[in-house]
Amino acid sequence: MLKLVIALSTLLFCGVAAACSCSYQEPAGFVHASLKHLPANARGVLFLLPRGEPPLNITEKDFIITSDKQTGPLKAVLSSPMPQLLRVGPAAGFKAGEHYTVRYTGTTDHWAYPISVNFAVDAGNVDPRSLTYRIQLDGPPKRQLLLMADGRGGCASNQPAIVQDFHYDLPAAVRPYQQAITYFSEKRTAGKFEQRIFIKALCEPPVFGATAYGAERDLVQADCQSPGAATAIRGRVGFLEVEDSLQTTTAVTIDLRKAAGRACHGMGMLKEALARKDEQRALDLICQLPYEQPYDGIFNPYAKPRRTPKTPPPMAELHRLAAHATEEQRLCIEKITGGL
Repeated sequence: MLKLVIALSTLLFCGVAAACSCSYQEPAGFVHASLKHLPANARGVLFLLPRGEPPLNITEKDFIITSDKQTGPLKAVLSSPMPQLLRVGPAAGFKAGEHYTVRYTGTTDHWAYPISVNFAVDAGNVDPRSLTYRIQLDGPPKRQLLLMADGRGGCASNQPAIVQDFHYDLPAAVRPYQQAITYFSEKRTAGKFEQRIFIKALCEPPVFGATAYGAERDLVQADCQSPGAATAIRGRVGFLEVEDSLQTTTAVTIDLRKAAGRACHGMGMLKEALARKDEQRALDLICQLPYEQPYDGIFNPYAKPRRTPKTPPPMAELHRLAAHATEEQRLCIEKITGGL
């Protein structure tokens, strides 16, 4: 699974990335460097290994660990909770109340993540045996223009999709360390679970084990015109600074065909929103329309193009909508109509 994430990042940056002026970043380094505290029983901090041939031979000697209350560098030990992921910590464990710095001293080349991390150690422990995670759906599926990376030379576009939002229920013990939770969401396809692929924008820096919306909020999406049969989603999630492996949640059934409406392009979604008198939905859509592209999903630059209907709703309806719009939204209405 982790190899898939890294391979996909490479494909995106090295393939069509040049067309939207991305600079390649190797997904390697300390993946949770923004985390500023850990529980006393943390095993170490997470370090994503670089790829490459021949692979770098990274050992304990490539890391320096220091504490504000101990003299000299501390002996480092390495463990591996996932393939290509190291956990780096002091051989004697962390001590509550101390501030630590862990620094990688080896070779780097355009790494996406920092090569050092600083954090404090709390007094309390997090018992890994007490941790359980589950998925909760956030309402029914919905049709929307979803901002996603595409393979047509642009960094991203608004693409017609059916989306099921969901979130992870996290145990209270890990909430203070929410930035360190690792998530990999999966969707059942052809009888087996495969990792859900969602890249918001081609040039965004890679984020290890993150959800689509950040924190515990996530989504699964499909081409609006091909939602498929009822299926299931699940997650592999954990606090790998403490836990030795990810936990697999119970699967939850979803049916993207149950999304309300019929439209599979932005202008149709706008007309349906106006017909329902859903003014806020219509205003949310209005500035997405100029940047709409057909659903791409797996970044296929050779996919057969689809026609995107451009006929706007009746002018009278847009006049009424413009009366409640912001200045930016009024400009978007003018853009799709050629001026009100």
